[in-house]
Amino acid sequence: SRHTGALGLTIGGAFFGSPTDVSVSASDSSGPALATGVGQTLHAAWFERTGSSIELYSAVRSSSGVWTAPHGIFGNLAPSDTKLPAGYRPELATDNTGRDHIVWRSWPDGNVYYAVSDPGTGWLVYLVASSLDEGALPRMAVEPGGTAHISWHAASPSRTDVYYLRRSSSGLWSAPENVTGS
Repeated sequence: SRHTGALGLTIGGAFFGSPTDVSVSASDSSGPALATGVGQTLHAAWFERTGSSIELYSAVRSSSGVWTAPHGIFGNLAPSDTKLPAGYRPELATDNTGRDHIVWRSWPDGNVYYAVSDPGTGWLVYLVASSLDEGALPRMAVEPGGTAHISWHAASPSRTDVYYLRRSSSGLWSAPENVTGS
């Protein structure tokens, strides 16, 4: 039999209840990413098909179990009729200061973007790389203090190389490095 989450299992007093829809679209939400944050918060990011485009959204669940209203981070990630790769989702991490870090790519242009939440101003969004191949997907790791490490691969006529870029917790960017080539 298939478990849908509607039924729960009691183990040591824990009960999993009905799922909560945190998305905003009545049509199609996909690619959820989750990260735990300070103070027992849960952070989510996902893609929404809204009208003529696919957009990136986020929400935060408080320690009391209440979700914030979804917040649009980036519009026009791709035309709404774009079929994203199976299993594709944004990369999401939360640092010890409670800031969210997200990296994703857009279609069909192949641009890679990085965003960091700023409690005073909302989201800061940066273009990291452009014109990547169809299969090039960015990856990210974030240190507890907030330094983000981003990688992606890019092809030339003769080879494919892996690139790396760092953004310090103070907002300074390193130069992109070709990790595998000369």
